[in-house]
Amino acid sequence: CAGHLYQKESTIRQAGHGAFARRFLPEGTLVLPLPMLVLTDASMFDMYDLGVKRRYSGGEVEWGKLKGGSVRSQQLMLNYCMGHEDSTVLLCPYGPMNGMVNHNQTQANVKLVWASPERSNHHPDFLNRTVGSAFENDVKELDTEQQQAKNIMVAMELIALRDIEPDEEVFLDYGDAWEEAWQDHVRNWKPQANAEAYVPPDQLNRQREKKLILPDDLDSNPHLKHLQIVYDNA
Repeated sequence: CAGHLYQKESTIRQAGHGAFARRFLPEGTLVLPLPMLVLTDASMFDMYDLGVKRRYSGGEVEWGKLKGGSVRSQQLMLNYCMGHEDSTVLLCPYGPMNGMVNHNQTQANVKLVWASPERSNHHPDFLNRTVGSAFENDVKELDTEQQQAKNIMVAMELIALRDIEPDEEVFLDYGDAWEEAWQDHVRNWKPQANAEAYVPPDQLNRQREKKLILPDDLDSNPHLKHLQIVYDNA
């Protein structure tokens, strides 16, 4: 079903890429299957202030969470997961195109539903378990493929709310809470200092034949503070 969609620049300004219908999709069509990874603790996406935990004689440094360090932000992966404010559980969809469907409350043409067990690995009884009982079974004796199948017991689907024309962008209503949070972000967002001088990392990588950026450059050039150098051993 992922073959129903392709990606290109979204019709929503500054939304990046979006998902578009490759062919005519009648109302009720399964537009995109969404198998889910079930994560029991949303705090695993928390990011902390880091500091040097130990320094090796060879000069290498191990970084780790500072004792008592506060949460600085969350990993971007959290943006692609679904949860509830009263629960620590997250459902994180994966697979082709799952992160391409943009939010639009007024033009939504697909809806999110629990997957049909007849055409997916969704087990409805899993939803009635507590967090502890859902993962209490020991899977150590299972091979890798069996472990994966055991852990993937929740799935959802995007279903067409109406006929979707070829090359029409596919939109999902993320919900009122998401819409309110986005509008609040738009109202309060302010650009960082020197934002006009920002240069994307991929642009600098394309220029590396003209100028090689060294670690000292990151410290001395305020326009490069957002970068990290990673060496390729290949």
